[in-house]
Amino acid sequence: MKVDKKQITAYKFRTYLILLAMSLSILVIAYNTTALINALPVLQHDFHIAPANLQWLLNTYILASVTFMLVAGKLYDTFDKRTIFLIALVEYLIASLIIIYAPNSKFLYVGRVLQGIGAALIASGSLTIIKKTFLEFRLQKAISIWSTIAGFGFCAGPFLGGYLTSHFSWAYIFWVAILLVIISIVLVLLFLPKEKKQLEICIDDHKHGNLDIAGIISLGAGLFCVVYGFVKINDRGWNSPIILISIIIGSVLLIIFYFIEKQTSSPILDFTVFRNKEFSLALIGTLALFSIILMEIPYLFNIYAQNRTLLNYSAYNAGCALLPLNICYLVGSFTSTKISKFLGYYYTLIFALALQATGLFMLSYLVYYVSYSYMIIPFIVIGFGAGITFPCYSLLAINNIPKDKTGQAAGLLNLTSYFGDLTGTVIWSIIFFYTGSDYLIKKLPHLELLSNNNKSILNNLVMGNRPTIEKILHSDIENKNLIIDQIQKSGITAFSNAMLYSAVIILIITFLFAFYLRKSKEVN
Repeated sequence: MKVDKKQITAYKFRTYLILLAMSLSILVIAYNTTALINALPVLQHDFHIAPANLQWLLNTYILASVTFMLVAGKLYDTFDKRTIFLIALVEYLIASLIIIYAPNSKFLYVGRVLQGIGAALIASGSLTIIKKTFLEFRLQKAISIWSTIAGFGFCAGPFLGGYLTSHFSWAYIFWVAILLVIISIVLVLLFLPKEKKQLEICIDDHKHGNLDIAGIISLGAGLFCVVYGFVKINDRGWNSPIILISIIIGSVLLIIFYFIEKQTSSPILDFTVFRNKEFSLALIGTLALFSIILMEIPYLFNIYAQNRTLLNYSAYNAGCALLPLNICYLVGSFTSTKISKFLGYYYTLIFALALQATGLFMLSYLVYYVSYSYMIIPFIVIGFGAGITFPCYSLLAINNIPKDKTGQAAGLLNLTSYFGDLTGTVIWSIIFFYTGSDYLIKKLPHLELLSNNNKSILNNLVMGNRPTIEKILHSDIENKNLIIDQIQKSGITAFSNAMLYSAVIILIITFLFAFYLRKSKEVN
């Protein structure tokens, strides 16, 4: 049979344009996850947002994404992928316009929730469509490119967000997103073919169908309650009845979801996928990567860099300071495939994880010098190691799941990454502020500002809040220099401890991979 070279060329051209659409779409949602970090002070001023509610501009986006991620994966396994993906892109575009033209903070939050729902659909759909579009021998390269772009979006978000906010307006963060979404919509309309799938809905266990409504409701509500509880811990503390009730109700709903999925004929999540060690390891690695490298470090370093008693950087300069991490992440991602072909995936992942742990240990020690120049080498080491791992994690997850469950695998992988984002801003901020506040209380027990253990004041001191520090400097408090010195050390201690704990976690994960990952040349 004669092969038509023109058809082959046309096929390759179409598949890579589809990859471009998927990469641009994942870039948008990844970039929008972290781009607001350096714009938060400006938004707080423009919309008169209370400090306690400011973090919700990040958390509502992630919370909505986490809640709908598995449902999104099931939708792609059930319906026409092209239609669902186009709906998601249009919805994301509308949500961005709502934020840009928001008359008050309520519209900001509504827009971020809608963006989060769209992000869940886009993230699951983009990886599922790539898996369907590319042949096996080209799939590794395609997923590597997709993973690189996703990681770049997370890393570059704070820098681009800070630049656009400082030189133009925070609204340009979302205008950039809209431009990329429009390009993606055009590419999908022109080059992604339609599928033919039948819609069947299952409301209870006695009806066979493709869409499990009971599972969707219990999963969505359960995830929302659990995640909401963790998000509010930093505001209210573990002893708050709202926190405990929310986590308990969410846990009960997730248990109910488990039993529903065991009984239904068409589950949203097939729990047998967790029996695959490679798939489970990929989820663990992804959780650590997004929680620690792509969210915790940018988030806490931004606090450290803008601390009035430490580096005292502007939002833009704080974003620029992360460029060594971002650039080396890109280098690691682009070289990941070549390194894994040379070393094999087992040794590649062990090597990359070891680099991350080493860089974090270095950072936890060198931060005491209060000089950015000492932090560049750890950033380079961490970024390169992190860049190598994410393409490998994506391939481990997708290639170890049956083709009819690709949507579920993509949904779980993206759910894990977004849950990592959430823990990066919530759990690590709790650790950061707790250790810093504890240091201040012990070192300055007689300071009047700390007499009532006011959490808001303590947090402002640990992060070196400019107005709070200026107030101390211009007051008649005795031993001001000593007090400022201890405030500086509280910020250093908080950042150092967070990096140290992160290094230990990465080290433990390294040992898990060393013992349980198969020593194969390819990802099977």
